[in-house]
Amino acid sequence: MAQTTKNLKSDPYLKVPIPDVALPIPVEAMVEGLKKKGFHDGARWVGWKEKMSKKDLPTYFNRLANAVDQIIEEHKSLASSGSLAVNGDASPRQRLRWAFVAINKPYPGEPTVRKPEIVLLTCDERVSIKWSSMHAYCDSEAELNAVTLTGDFTKHIFNTQQNRRFVMNCSLKDDTIGLMYTDSSGCLVSGLYNVHEDVEDFIRIVVGLTLLEPQHLGYDTTLSIVEGTGEVIFGEGTTCKVLQKLDADFHLGSECTMCFEVEHPEKKGMTCLMSDAWVDEEKVDKEVDILRKLNALGVTNVPKVVASEIVHIGGHVDSTENFRSAVCIVGDEIRAEQAVRDEQDSASDGDGDADIAAGDEEENPGDFLLDASMPSKTNTGAEDSGNTKLHAVRNHHRILMEPFGKKLSEFRCLEEFILAVKDIISVIKQLHDNGYLNRDVSIFNIALAEQDEDAFQNAHRRLQGFLISFHHVLHLETEGPNVKTDLHPTGRLPFMVVDMLQHFLHKKAFAHNYWHDLESLFYVFCWVCTAYSGPGGERREIQDLRESHAFKWKVLGASVEDLKVAMDSKHSFTSEGRRFQRDMERDFHRYFAPIFDCVCQMRSCLFPPAFDEDGHKSSTTSMKELEGKEDAEAVRTFRKMHLKLPHEERNPEIVFEELFAVIDDAVEKLPEEHRLQNAKPLGTSLTYFSHIRLLQLFFRKQRHP
Repeated sequence: MAQTTKNLKSDPYLKVPIPDVALPIPVEAMVEGLKKKGFHDGARWVGWKEKMSKKDLPTYFNRLANAVDQIIEEHKSLASSGSLAVNGDASPRQRLRWAFVAINKPYPGEPTVRKPEIVLLTCDERVSIKWSSMHAYCDSEAELNAVTLTGDFTKHIFNTQQNRRFVMNCSLKDDTIGLMYTDSSGCLVSGLYNVHEDVEDFIRIVVGLTLLEPQHLGYDTTLSIVEGTGEVIFGEGTTCKVLQKLDADFHLGSECTMCFEVEHPEKKGMTCLMSDAWVDEEKVDKEVDILRKLNALGVTNVPKVVASEIVHIGGHVDSTENFRSAVCIVGDEIRAEQAVRDEQDSASDGDGDADIAAGDEEENPGDFLLDASMPSKTNTGAEDSGNTKLHAVRNHHRILMEPFGKKLSEFRCLEEFILAVKDIISVIKQLHDNGYLNRDVSIFNIALAEQDEDAFQNAHRRLQGFLISFHHVLHLETEGPNVKTDLHPTGRLPFMVVDMLQHFLHKKAFAHNYWHDLESLFYVFCWVCTAYSGPGGERREIQDLRESHAFKWKVLGASVEDLKVAMDSKHSFTSEGRRFQRDMERDFHRYFAPIFDCVCQMRSCLFPPAFDEDGHKSSTTSMKELEGKEDAEAVRTFRKMHLKLPHEERNPEIVFEELFAVIDDAVEKLPEEHRLQNAKPLGTSLTYFSHIRLLQLFFRKQRHP
């Protein structure tokens, strides 16, 4: 433990996540009342068995909570007479109680069987037990450590509760209990407390959690939402209806994002996209800053910022730093008090020394420790505060953007699909021209939307491709060289580039560049052609995909094995032209046959062949002979040879021009039935969020077919 607390009835660190001010009466008063009612005999809790079963624990917790409710009512009566004080007003609080859940069955609508057996729920017969209704949980078997407790359990809560800022849970093993606090920055773990001896700490956890208001349980009180719909209070009081949840992306220790469709605050009848994200404050340029700069530069087919804010809760900036700073302050106070006691003890006589020794035996090892296994950074003030590591500080940001669009897979015809891909190539080019790299091109971050102007001046009105996520953008001018040897992963595994995968597997230095964004887009192109059987998001049956490369890329999982399988598949798929064509014709649905040649030519543009030194020298010599010639055949030969050069030696303008030409040629050759003038309007499709969940299940590796 980094710090201990001496001769204290309770651990002051626990008062940070569950403060007395957030409870109707102080925990000390609860314990005093429980002792008077005979629940604790001075040595142990009455009725606490030597071996409490999992079913016994929530029953006992609730007995204590019910008794504390009576004690609170007694205090209210005395408060009305002026003899005692009660925190807050007299309005009724939500009633929360612990419940036992059978562990061998999944929650309704959830595929995951493993779940906590003791959960904290609202006392309402209409509330069913599921991840989205869970306020907190208790693990009665696990040791108190981040790896065990914050894996699937906490991730499920964050992903199903769209307005969750942090999650608290406890671990109870035999007669020892502890608390864990988890947010997007990582985990903090309390000390371990004996349930019979550390009575205030025990009651603060198991009863205190039942008495907390939503804000103190970790809910965002500015976002009132159930099952993806509700309302959000934006800025200085503007209220917008939330129509649907679109995407959830929670990863412990990294930036977490929720996306929603909301009513446009200014344009009646219109909707826009709301991004609700926890953003690393060390970032030089936040997503909203990047978007505003791109909007000012006139970059097309990226979202326009309607409004943005840093969320405030209880009058304060909603930041993961708040809790950590409070923990450090408590540590400072403990050390200051201990220094005074030590000074007094050093001046005392021998009897005093004996008292010190006796006191040392009663140390309470309570402390919130930053979990070293989670991503963290050294803080310059850490030594002064008693902590050697602090997690990255993340603030709660919210952005409203327009236009709101459809999924890329909801294209109406092949012409609309490949022109949308051309739109994204254009965005990547515009970003590169202005010194930006997106680093997160995926099917989840591309949308189809209408806009008045068409950069490619197509004769028919169409849904255009928009690149909608800029969380991981790198601005080379402000953030310096992009060569890294130790990178945090960016992008989704199915669309992660081979160089990035090699970096993680083989610790190879990696420098993200524009061609990596194009490579990710190519995987998106192949993904759609593999997973779908036509316009409007028509999906294929999973049995038709088991042998495909896209099936091996997967959506879920990021183990070393997953990374290696994805890397080998992508390298095999793209490295050689004839093999690529063979695998493409096997994997892609026949609906996309009219653009097979287009995909092959795109592969040739994006994946240069491996050259030995002599081959490279011969190629560059031939190119020099052709350089400057203006006849069409010489220009064409020069460009084809240029695309065989390594990425670092290529002229980006030629790469983008060739990609545009490949798509334009494919559009010209499309049969009439695949053109925009013959596209039929499509009916209502699945929500975006449902689409993502189905994709995740769709491409999950089937270990037992």
